[in-house]
Amino acid sequence: VSRAVAGIDAVVCCTGARPQGPPGAGGVMWAAGNPEQVDYAGVRNLATALAANHPSLTTSPIITFDTAAPEFVPVNDAVMGGVSTSSLVASGSGTGVFSGHVSLDNNGGFSSVKTAGSRVYDLSGYTGLQLRVKGDGKRYKLAIKTADTTQSQVRFVTSFATVAGRWTEVYLPFDQFKPCVRNKVVYGSGAGVYGLRFDTSSILEFGLLLSRFEFDGLPNPQFAPGPFALELQYMAPYTAPIFPPLPRFVLLSSAGVLRPGRVAMGSNAPENMIPIVQLSPVIGDILKWKLAGEDAVRESGLPYSIVRAVGLIEGADTPGGAVQFVQGDHVVGQLSRLNAAQVLIAALNSRSASYKTFEALEPPSGFSSTSFERQFATLLADSA
Repeated sequence: VSRAVAGIDAVVCCTGARPQGPPGAGGVMWAAGNPEQVDYAGVRNLATALAANHPSLTTSPIITFDTAAPEFVPVNDAVMGGVSTSSLVASGSGTGVFSGHVSLDNNGGFSSVKTAGSRVYDLSGYTGLQLRVKGDGKRYKLAIKTADTTQSQVRFVTSFATVAGRWTEVYLPFDQFKPCVRNKVVYGSGAGVYGLRFDTSSILEFGLLLSRFEFDGLPNPQFAPGPFALELQYMAPYTAPIFPPLPRFVLLSSAGVLRPGRVAMGSNAPENMIPIVQLSPVIGDILKWKLAGEDAVRESGLPYSIVRAVGLIEGADTPGGAVQFVQGDHVVGQLSRLNAAQVLIAALNSRSASYKTFEALEPPSGFSSTSFERQFATLLADSA
């Protein structure tokens, strides 16, 4: 596979296992590999090979957990009477785990850790920081302290979302960090406001934080008291004159991949009763393996776009026919192969489609047709 993708900049992947006929007494006979082999392992191997040849936006990581991991010390709400706990320790498998328990008792509500030591990081000339994380669906913060002694109480802070149980690449541009004392923004935000400057040439400290508050006393929209865990593989500076980058791996997947899980939880909503969901266990758990293939693409580190076709059909179609994009894997409908191809090519050439998963279908009458690009721009990124 590595030789096959050598010199290739981007891939549109439309692969899928094909049964040779209806299920028989011995199960399904597959033409060239079953869903696990084709829709998961094949997609994973292709994405892994392309990622190995793809130039990264990042430079060498400044924080890893392979060998000489930096020491992190806890700074929790005990400083104000709270009882929350936290730590960040190496997992033994090349990652660090920021975990603990956040309690609202005694007016508490935050757990954090910060790097210890006297190293000064010069990150001038970079656009921001990239983190590879696996979270729990909560929203965390990254806080940075500089060597400017006139700003000793100030931390430059930004927040980021996580997807429960899934590795994601998080990009945090320096120009989005806000100067804060605790969760209060100082003098507004941005460099140079009232002389407050984020000097990325002299960074002393990095901190990870889970707080009940976002900024200025507003609630964190993805916070809940109790246990938490954020796994970090690395943190690295990146340079990206234009961000997000164009997708380099565009995957044609299928609507319905999330629905077997909903059925298992007892949901009998109409959209969960469609034939492909009912037949999936009989035809090699095809939706399970398509979802696993999606996850392999997300975890590859490549800029990607995942298009879930809704009811992919053969048949004539009018070029440029209306297509609607939605998210959440709830809709039913159909999509011609011609329209599917047009969506895939459009995604390959749109920065607004990067790091997004969505369903595509030919909409019912009354849909106000709009361009693919405008629809891409309204979709939520997978890590949002």
